[in-house]
Amino acid sequence: MKSSRRKAAEESLGFQGEIDDLKENQSVEREAERRKEFDERKNQLVSSPIYKVVTKIRKVMDDFFIDPILGLFLPGLGDGITTVLSIPYVYQALVKLKSVPLTLAIIYNLLMDWLLGMIPFYIGDIIDVFHRSFKKNNKLIDGFINRDQKVISEVNRKSVYFGFMIIVFCVAIFFMFKLVAWILSQMSLNTNSLWNFSNGK
Repeated sequence: MKSSRRKAAEESLGFQGEIDDLKENQSVEREAERRKEFDERKNQLVSSPIYKVVTKIRKVMDDFFIDPILGLFLPGLGDGITTVLSIPYVYQALVKLKSVPLTLAIIYNLLMDWLLGMIPFYIGDIIDVFHRSFKKNNKLIDGFINRDQKVISEVNRKSVYFGFMIIVFCVAIFFMFKLVAWILSQMSLNTNSLWNFSNGK
């Protein structure tokens, strides 16, 4: 016959096994609930009008090279259009995804694209073909929507860097405006001088 202690131990182990099974089932249920919430949140974000706008802008501006074409044929104005079209990206990051680091990363890419596009003599427009800020920002947004930890960790880790570089880019863009204006004024003076010389003035 089994001793009372052994019998109590077996009953205790059996009871403990039931508790472990219950905890495991609860853990599975919680994980399923988290997954369901994630899928619902993802579907909500992906099906939102602002995400569709962001995706469409990326396709038009980068896949069809409209961004560098605007910079080539509409100097200055093309960069302004690019900036306006980047507003939905900032809205998606700050309002929909509620991420300040992601917002900083998007603004960083936007200002870098603007600064590169301002390089005169069509050099910036050529660089702009390869930079593709809209594609980069779209990839970052998709990374946050899909909870890609590699993307999220990288963006969060560089948030201070992005903030610092945004200030640097703003200063650089200001001086680039002055440089371009000076170059255009010099070209205008040279054109007028050649015109006057050709007319014997």
